[in-house]
Amino acid sequence: MKDQEHIRQLVETQLSESPYFVVDVYVSGSRTTPKVTITLDGDNGIGIDTCADISRDVDKRIEEEGLFPKGYVLEVSSPGIDQPLKLVRQYPKHIGRQVRIHLKDGVTREGKLEAVDNENITFQEEIVNKANKKKKELVTATVAILDIDKAFVLVSFK
Repeated sequence: MKDQEHIRQLVETQLSESPYFVVDVYVSGSRTTPKVTITLDGDNGIGIDTCADISRDVDKRIEEEGLFPKGYVLEVSSPGIDQPLKLVRQYPKHIGRQVRIHLKDGVTREGKLEAVDNENITFQEEIVNKANKKKKELVTATVAILDIDKAFVLVSFK
């Protein structure tokens, strides 16, 4: 745990003047051969070349500090399509896309993301008309970010 926080601080310091940010840092495996997984994102996404550059810099810093003297595996990547949105900062770039939101109370909602602020997300949700069950209508819904357990961007292949 101590190593995770230290590595997170190293990377956050490195990225402080950039449009990129740390989503997650995870150290797993055995103490003799740990695996360090760093997930990064950017306000407009992040490319493989940027991940590679950051990986080289982080690797150099870990080596200089002697964090893992017996060796380690380092993986730096962007969040995969199957990964939930973990930070408020990840939402704005997905405005206009479909999201599926799993709330802490067990309810799942889905709609087109319209707006985000530090406290809420707003989306257009399609609901069934109570009078005419065959007819659906769009309703603007707002959900507090604190009420969200997980949120996923839905990919459309249309």
